[in-house]
Amino acid sequence: NSIGCSLMVKGAAVIPGGGKEKIEISARTVTLLGACPVDEYPIQPKRHTMEFLRTLPHLRVRTNIFNAMLRVRSTLAAAIHEYFGSLNFVYINTPIITGSDCEGAGEVFRVTTQPWDAKYTDADKYFADDFFARKAGLTVSGQLEGEVAAMAMGKIYTFGPTFRAEYS
Repeated sequence: NSIGCSLMVKGAAVIPGGGKEKIEISARTVTLLGACPVDEYPIQPKRHTMEFLRTLPHLRVRTNIFNAMLRVRSTLAAAIHEYFGSLNFVYINTPIITGSDCEGAGEVFRVTTQPWDAKYTDADKYFADDFFARKAGLTVSGQLEGEVAAMAMGKIYTFGPTFRAEYS
């Protein structure tokens, strides 16, 4: 009994006859490259807390809860895109990480690659060593970018941190 493994499959991609699948692999050889021992796999077949699953972002999507949630989000996003597309709105991706305090809220969540306990006496050096090379945060709204896009394109909508639809 195995949870997963790594395989090397050599063969040809073929279109099956009469099946629902669009393409299959007609395998000539299948080689097991590595098995995943059940007792060492990080997600055991039992109930886990969300806090634990957040520590394994590369594996949590294999759980029923994340799989179901992502499918619901996908269906909802497709329905929203279809609805606004039918009304001739243009979908705009507004930035999520920004150096701007768009609405003067001043309470943005800071985004940094520095450890929480980084010791710097010079703020310029701190930001120079950071990934963004300047102070960055999660934007409080995509309104500024949405307004600019609406003036250029007319009817727009976005799924930014706050959903919005507008037109000029």
